[in-house]
Amino acid sequence: MSENAANICFNVPDIILWIAHFVDSSDSSTLSVISRTTRCAYVTLVDELSREISCHIVDVPSLAEFLSERTRRAGKLDCRSTEIIGKECFYSDPRELESNQALAKILRLVSEYQTLQTFYHHAWDETDTFLCLPKEIFHALGHSSNSITTMNITAHPCNWDTLFTIEFKVMRKFQLALSPGDTRTECGRTEAGTPIHRSNVSNFLQNMGQLTHLVLTISSNLVGDLDITKLRFPNLESFDLSRDFASPGLYCFVARHMALQYLHLHFKTGHIPSPFRDYHLPELRALKMNGRNTNTLATFLGKKDEVATITCARRPRLEHLRIHDVDRLYYLNVYVLPLASQLRRLDLHFFFRSPPFEIEFGSFLASFEVLVELSISFEPRLVVTLVEDPHSQTFSALTLRTILRYMDNCSSLKALHLCDTETYPLLIEDLQNLSPVPKSIEFISWRCYNEKQVFRVVHDQATMSAHAVPFNLPLNTKEVVHDWRNENTIQTYFSS
Repeated sequence: MSENAANICFNVPDIILWIAHFVDSSDSSTLSVISRTTRCAYVTLVDELSREISCHIVDVPSLAEFLSERTRRAGKLDCRSTEIIGKECFYSDPRELESNQALAKILRLVSEYQTLQTFYHHAWDETDTFLCLPKEIFHALGHSSNSITTMNITAHPCNWDTLFTIEFKVMRKFQLALSPGDTRTECGRTEAGTPIHRSNVSNFLQNMGQLTHLVLTISSNLVGDLDITKLRFPNLESFDLSRDFASPGLYCFVARHMALQYLHLHFKTGHIPSPFRDYHLPELRALKMNGRNTNTLATFLGKKDEVATITCARRPRLEHLRIHDVDRLYYLNVYVLPLASQLRRLDLHFFFRSPPFEIEFGSFLASFEVLVELSISFEPRLVVTLVEDPHSQTFSALTLRTILRYMDNCSSLKALHLCDTETYPLLIEDLQNLSPVPKSIEFISWRCYNEKQVFRVVHDQATMSAHAVPFNLPLNTKEVVHDWRNENTIQTYFSS
């Protein structure tokens, strides 16, 4: 797990030693200068540490003492963001009670100044490991309901009833994952989660009238067939829903929000004929979907025997398409190829392992005229084994050159992303004398079995070829509410 930036900076002794290297020992005034500099750095970093909090749950008692003392001295507490990194099965840890009481204390203290804008509670690995949050945490969090605008919680159902009584009326970005199954053995509490009345969930969400970004993961039988038919968010721009099955109310909800620009719907079961019409979601710009849900989302894709201009006329603003579990090239030619003249980002995740890089796939890629980023990845096998024969790998240096050749005439392509967890890292010699290559390409990223490599492409106008050199991406700002559009992109570093 990467350390929070504030914690990295907050190593005052190292800062002092670094500054000391520049001190002129023959100048007596330098001692006072370094003292003042160190004091200013200390004050600044303490302010930053108390403004953007990131703390493991076991260290929360110490954090509570620090913030209490900080508040006593400064007379205020300007805490804007709180990230708590939880611990799975913490109920069996003797430190649980003290840590939870300290967290509730912090939240009550922060609420006195109504400065808290972001709250993020997650497991250390940031996956869907469902953590138990006691009622006192939710009660304390509720005191900041008029200031919190961004929140992400992955919680057991045991205390949903407390969470759902809070009215977060200024919430703009919200992410909630609801735990599957029975929670008696998962959270260790005597009272297990009980089925939640569906209206409680709906009413809880409806109070967030200013929402622009909503992410829901619902796979619990405690929720049942959640009905979101009547929910209405006038400013909703992005909706991301993953659940076991689709409910009729979902279609009404999506269709009603005509201003939606970014949509991700994923259902594990069900091949339901599309309830969406051509006039639904006229502002849609980005769509993430699974190949098995194609029937449901057919109106947002191309159609068999449909002229490409008609497809683009139906979806004139669609510029980013991400499809998981593509199982055959025919699928791409029917549903994706008609959008080739307008897509700027295309992310393809193949379900099968056999290489699709034949001439027909090359013809498919060469059809994209304005593509800026292209991503291709493969489904890992249940048992990941690094193949010994480089020629049997799905991705290889030869594959990279082949794709670059296919895209040679795309004058807008700036980044190519390839991902296969069963292949080898690229060597520098693999990236010499790249030709042909799109003249506009600037970056190549390569994710293999143990790392992700990023390379900057350097063009040689004299030889009409290129080579690539390693490029170190700076750490990204932590994303509280997940935005799938930010996955696997480096557009921030593109030249204008």
